[in-house]
Amino acid sequence: MRRRLLIFLLLPGVVGWAQTVSGSWSSEISLVPSLGLTSTEFELAFMPTDQWTLSSRSEFFGADGWVWQEFSLNGTLEFMDIEFFALFGPKAPDFLYSQSRMKVRMAELDLELYSAYVGPDTMDYFSGGPSGGMVAVATAPLNSVSLRAEIGIGARLTEPWAPFTITYTGVETHVKDLLVDPFPGGLQFTYLDLTLEGLSLCCDISLDLELYFTKTQGFEYLEVSAENLFQLCCDIAIDVTVAFTTDSKRLSIEPHWPGITGCVKVYGDVQYAASLLSGLELYGFEIRCELQECYALELLTAFRPDLFYVVNEKLLVAPTHLPFDAEPLFKQDEFEYIKISACGPSCCGANWVMSIGAFFQKTTGNLFGLSRFLIEAKVPLLESLSLTSSLEVAIPDGPSLDIGWEFDF
Repeated sequence: MRRRLLIFLLLPGVVGWAQTVSGSWSSEISLVPSLGLTSTEFELAFMPTDQWTLSSRSEFFGADGWVWQEFSLNGTLEFMDIEFFALFGPKAPDFLYSQSRMKVRMAELDLELYSAYVGPDTMDYFSGGPSGGMVAVATAPLNSVSLRAEIGIGARLTEPWAPFTITYTGVETHVKDLLVDPFPGGLQFTYLDLTLEGLSLCCDISLDLELYFTKTQGFEYLEVSAENLFQLCCDIAIDVTVAFTTDSKRLSIEPHWPGITGCVKVYGDVQYAASLLSGLELYGFEIRCELQECYALELLTAFRPDLFYVVNEKLLVAPTHLPFDAEPLFKQDEFEYIKISACGPSCCGANWVMSIGAFFQKTTGNLFGLSRFLIEAKVPLLESLSLTSSLEVAIPDGPSLDIGWEFDF
């Protein structure tokens, strides 16, 4: 009787605790040409309150096994947001990296404080540690513009296309991209970056100013950027950037041509000589037609295939800076593809999605230069479980088939 009473009293607490735990599990298995586990990822989050979340993320890769282990903490106080992240290398095993971020809101002033620390040299993971530092970023409105000050003390914020990385070199190579790059030597002044953004001029022209100092060189450059400084016909606009250094002046002109809207989209740029418009350069064109709801036909032809990339399933053409996770859209001599995409109702109010694409190469061959087929699909099986698959048939190399799943709980 006492045992039943104890279970009855504990049951509401157990149920309440379970409601604060969530997670996901996703995996990918290669079936063809060889059978094996490609990757699997397991995430678990514990939310003791609505304002705080403690999470864990484990990543496994084929023959390398358990490569990355992350722990993170996110929370909110009345006037402050707090984030903490720690990375471990289970293969060593050893601590690799930690980073914290605090964002303080004070009236119209936003203050962000980053701190980062890299552990000691670890076999197969990282060399160059230990090191650490801090970065402070203050942003405040100044009339109609935004003033931003960034100061690095033994560290710097990295750009998305050039992140600070920790690389594991095992059977395969796996990279973990991070936001803050610590400098050896500890907490010493590293750099100062002052930026004034959004200074409006006439005719939709806006002006940005950036002043940059470093510990070793002192003043390094003053950069002045003007957006839409020259507006030509056909939605063609030109941005001009001038950078003044201690011994030189650099001028860069970036023309922008968004192309033709609607079913047809043209990718290209304008050409200039001696600051004069001399012509247009076409990178390619895309024809996309919605046949009906959930069905579409797409044709893309590239005159410069090397300028077409895919980032998070989105097309990126001729980027000024190439993101680190960008992948080429075309392989080898390919320059064109035809794709049919479709979707339809599936389990639990969700839709299944599928795309079938055919890629063509410049060299002549069978079936008008056909190089490969690519079929991708995602089918929800339950409210929290989806099946994914990818079939690629390359000519003449043969097929490769991967299947996987995404499970949320």
